[in-house]
Amino acid sequence: MRKLMPNLSKTAVSKIAAFSIAFTVVSSGCDKNLDELDKEVKKSETSLSNATYPDYLKKLSRVNLISSIAGDYKAKRVEPKFQNAWGMAFNAGGNPWVNTTNTGLSFILTAEGEDAIPAVPVPSPTAATGGLPTGIVFNATTDFKLPSGNPARFLFCGLDGIISGWAPGGSVKLVDRSTNNGYKGAVYTGLAKAVAGGKNFLYAANFSINKIDLFDAAFKQGKTTLFKDPYLPAGYAPFNIRNLGNKLYVLYAKKGKDGFPETGKGKGYVSIYEPNGKLIKRFASGGTLNAPWGIARVPKGFFKDDAKYSDLKDAILVGNFGDGYINLYTADGKYVGPLLNHDEKPIQIDGLWEIAFPPRTATNVDLSRLYFSAGINQEKDGLFGYITSKEAALAASSATTAKSE
Repeated sequence: MRKLMPNLSKTAVSKIAAFSIAFTVVSSGCDKNLDELDKEVKKSETSLSNATYPDYLKKLSRVNLISSIAGDYKAKRVEPKFQNAWGMAFNAGGNPWVNTTNTGLSFILTAEGEDAIPAVPVPSPTAATGGLPTGIVFNATTDFKLPSGNPARFLFCGLDGIISGWAPGGSVKLVDRSTNNGYKGAVYTGLAKAVAGGKNFLYAANFSINKIDLFDAAFKQGKTTLFKDPYLPAGYAPFNIRNLGNKLYVLYAKKGKDGFPETGKGKGYVSIYEPNGKLIKRFASGGTLNAPWGIARVPKGFFKDDAKYSDLKDAILVGNFGDGYINLYTADGKYVGPLLNHDEKPIQIDGLWEIAFPPRTATNVDLSRLYFSAGINQEKDGLFGYITSKEAALAASSATTAKSE
């Protein structure tokens, strides 16, 4: 969304635009007014200006597995079609599926970034290919059936207002909220699945009209007045939505005058909702949030000696699209600090979109790897890889070298 892409149609181009950059967080409950929130942000920024971060945040390494271009990224694989790598989801075995928005594909990968099966095309408003996929979720239920009667195993949403599904046999358009279908034109930037009242629902972040679109298991649209945070400043819209423990975390970005997200210092909020749309609380406000999109709960084993630190129980990582930082919060929203490399400098990923850990059911991947996807070079190109301890990264590198010899 940062720059207009020359290889996209005029309709697609109208869905994509420019962003900018900056850096510095705090969190609060939703029962506090905005003046109190602002005071907490300023106090937190002052106290963290010369912060000494916990040792467990340090000495992490980034491993780049796939890039759409060769060069400084030194990825293990160069795949020209891997452009603007956005949403990611895992199947039960741990294979990551990564959407590439600019090429309308979803790549099905191994833990090391190789093709598990060929990439699948994502439908557009007018064809079976050419979509602009952003969010993606894995579906292990028997709901969300395709016209064939088989349940979709993966569901996609896109900047073109399309929700589609894939099952063995191909991808199918399921919901059309594009201008081609008589609607104002949804811009879906994130997707989640959750259970409410014993039933499965889909939730799509509709950035264009500032709301979460709700769909039942038959893709019938539900109430559009839910998911409201009364303390959210004017001008913010849902940028992504994620299910963590059957609580829905909505990440908000500021909408610019041109209708596209702005980046910059403190431009972001995160609120938590029940699957029925009821607000639970504000999780994080301003501060180091910078057009946040990625969010993940930290599993045991990601941080060294994590059992020693009570702050790490159910801790949350939030990834900023705006500046590429990945920041750690306690379960109740207290800011801890950014992930740091072996030089104790923040790990920074240009055009960062997704951050995700493999599911506990995974059998073919290291569960402590934090995978990421990004739209590097102002979203012209794509990057996929993972973050892990320095020791684990060196071991993986040695194994790869030995395999190639």
